[in-house]
Amino acid sequence: MSAAREEGFVLPSNQTCGQTEAVNRIVGGTEAPLNAYPWMALLLYNDEGTQNTKLIPKCAGSLITNRFVLTAGHCLNLIGFNLISVRLGEHNIDTQPDCIKLMHGDIKCAAMHLEINIVGKARHVHDIALLKLEFPVRYTDEIRPICVLSSYPSSNPSFENQNFEIAGWGWTEKHEMSDVLLKANIVGRHPNDCSVLRLNNETEICAGGQKGRDTCSKDSGSPLMATMGRGADEFVYLAGITSYGFNACGSGPAVYLKTYKFYEWIRIRMFNL
Repeated sequence: MSAAREEGFVLPSNQTCGQTEAVNRIVGGTEAPLNAYPWMALLLYNDEGTQNTKLIPKCAGSLITNRFVLTAGHCLNLIGFNLISVRLGEHNIDTQPDCIKLMHGDIKCAAMHLEINIVGKARHVHDIALLKLEFPVRYTDEIRPICVLSSYPSSNPSFENQNFEIAGWGWTEKHEMSDVLLKANIVGRHPNDCSVLRLNNETEICAGGQKGRDTCSKDSGSPLMATMGRGADEFVYLAGITSYGFNACGSGPAVYLKTYKFYEWIRIRMFNL
């Protein structure tokens, strides 16, 4: 097995994963800085009900190695749509390359995004799925994995009052999909706040809804992110995977799958896909 291929089947250390450019640290969201979340993956589908060959974004996910993406399980079974590929290094769906205007009028552009076919899929009985990419990707400023932890390093397994970040291209308060990657800060809630959503406290996190900040339709599979460490040792880890919430986005918290609960499943399935 080549070094690049072997790397793709092993979850990286926090010296590689969860690293991003220094930035000032979705419904109720604001536009994310360029390259702020280099692990974000846009999932693209073909529509079985049309002859149009243009692929459509319907879900999101997180790059966890140079060969695998994690997403929500239900993103593999969208009625009338087939999951075809993953786009990495994306910011604005309508532009290529992505550019932003800086404070002093200068223009900053990212590298061209990368689109890769999916050659393997595995779904757990819980709402988590693993996608295998056609070939390993090379890590850059725009494309880099998020960390996946084998355990939650805290005595607070419910994640109540934990600070999180969310990001995605899903529906906004304007009832339309966002062209640009949006981000927001949310906080973990008491499990009882999600009782009406039938939260499974063992495997799920209740979070968000503060000031209308929430994930929404087409944000499924996107990361619930938390930060550990300080200074040079700081890294971002995948605390949860966006699963489901209230029909009226922003009206309450949403439910996210606890990623660390499925660490062994992820590790084993990578070698069996």
